[in-house]
Amino acid sequence: MTYRLLRLRETDPRQCPGRLNQLKKISAFRSIARNEERCLMKCARGPINCLDCDKVDGRYLLSGSADTTLHIYDLEEPGTSSNAESLRTVEPLVSLDRRRAHQYSITNINWFPFDTGTSLTHIRLLDLRTGSSTHTLTNHSANVLSLAWSPRDEFFLASGGEDGCIWFWDIRKARAGLLSLDMHNSEMEAGEIKLASMTAHTASVNGLTFTSDGLHLLSSGHDSLRLWDVFSGRNTLTNYGTHTHNTLPSTVYPYIPPLASQPLLFHPSDNKVIHVFDLFTGELMMTLKGHRGRVACVVGRDILNVGENLASVGEGASIFSGSYDGTVGWWIDKVDSDDA
Repeated sequence: MTYRLLRLRETDPRQCPGRLNQLKKISAFRSIARNEERCLMKCARGPINCLDCDKVDGRYLLSGSADTTLHIYDLEEPGTSSNAESLRTVEPLVSLDRRRAHQYSITNINWFPFDTGTSLTHIRLLDLRTGSSTHTLTNHSANVLSLAWSPRDEFFLASGGEDGCIWFWDIRKARAGLLSLDMHNSEMEAGEIKLASMTAHTASVNGLTFTSDGLHLLSSGHDSLRLWDVFSGRNTLTNYGTHTHNTLPSTVYPYIPPLASQPLLFHPSDNKVIHVFDLFTGELMMTLKGHRGRVACVVGRDILNVGENLASVGEGASIFSGSYDGTVGWWIDKVDSDDA
């Protein structure tokens, strides 16, 4: 993205300075705080299990809840308030209840085309045009809890399960997985595939997140957090400590901001907080507090896709968190907001 913006500056300087400033802002995250000007209306009657912000405009936030409801928020809506000084509330643009959405709890949502689906110990790949299953990936020996598509290769998929294994797949091939990650970095012969007995975690793997360049994968297990080099399959041995509580058999969704000069990891925790780590050193940078229930998911708004509309609301980079208290937390870069 940086290269593309620099080339754009060479051909048409008028289009580029603002975008480069946004790039600089999104890499900062110097002081994160709850948004004190706007909030999202609480509509769910149960825990917020998952969130996703659209990758095209960076404008629409999709929310899925345990009460089976779906809500879409327009993040550029100014919101309404009872008086000029109170917090402005942004209502959902669209809401789908049980009659039009799902019968049971929603555990994962993605804006097309990055949709995923899992069923027990195997992964089913579906043709979105017909709804039929094309083939099944079956290397896991226990329930599959997490999936992640590589942002670098559209055919590359990672999966994690209750067996403690993380498998890499090329979905064009119906044979066994490409690689099973090994937390001990056991040496293998050239061309040999690591066996499923070589586990990535000693407990369930319920969260997987790629970096925006697809070069690293963050795995969230009930035992610890681990960072992997995707090309070598090696555990980087980054130590994130024991700050994060992750014990429930439901998927968690951490967030890694793109193009960060100091790469950060926003990780939800069972103890109602979000821990912010330096991605590559594991150092705890800050802890975000404000929810009254377990935090299950964190997503970010890619302001590189927002354009001039961002200035109209006076906000820099935004982070959103979904909690079991039924609310969606809205966090902003406090320094950028003050500078706007």
